Amino acid sequence: HLNLVLQAIRNVDHLIVTEKDRDRLIKGACENLIETRGYNYAWIAMMDKSGNFITVASAGLDQDFSSIIKILKSGKTTECVNNALKKPEVVIIENPASECKGCPLAKKYTKMGRMSIRLEYEEKIYGLITVSIPVELIKDKDEHNLLKEVADDIAYAIHGIEVEKRRKQVEEKIKISEEKYRTLTENLNVGVYRNKYGSKG
Repeated sequence: HLNLVLQAIRNVDHLIVTEKDRDRLIKGACENLIETRGYNYAWIAMMDKSGNFITVASAGLDQDFSSIIKILKSGKTTECVNNALKKPEVVIIENPASECKGCPLAKKYTKMGRMSIRLEYEEKIYGLITVSIPVELIKDKDEHNLLKEVADDIAYAIHGIEVEKRRKQVEEKIKISEEKYRTLTENLNVGVYRNKYGSKG
């Protein structure tokens, strides 16, 4: 099982190198994490600066997941989501039906355990990732370490995308300012010329 997860992480790392759009990145990451059958399902929820969930991606889940999306985008959260966001380490749920009350998916995926961890880079929390694995593996520290590794990779990639976006915004502002300065300078030069030589000069 660890080999399957390792292959999934390698696939995600390859995606990180090539994908520069945040939403496509988290969707692709979820798909890669279940493609090798390392995880049965995976979902990622992204937050804004105010802590509101703005984007959710998933793979391996049916239409029932839409109820989770509605909860998150309404400004509410489930108990398991709250726990994951409060702690830097992996949060495990062995029995979702009894441990994750209020979650619409809890009773539908009772044979699997859940692992969740927040996506964090340089003390900034971008959201969280949740995956499912067989219950008998849920306490394995190697499983926890691998999930933390992929979460760190995704968080770092999201950070890089944001930095690049800000860089482009700054460059665009500088370009606009330079064009305004150039136009102003040209107009001033024309005005000086006309004052010195007259409009017929």
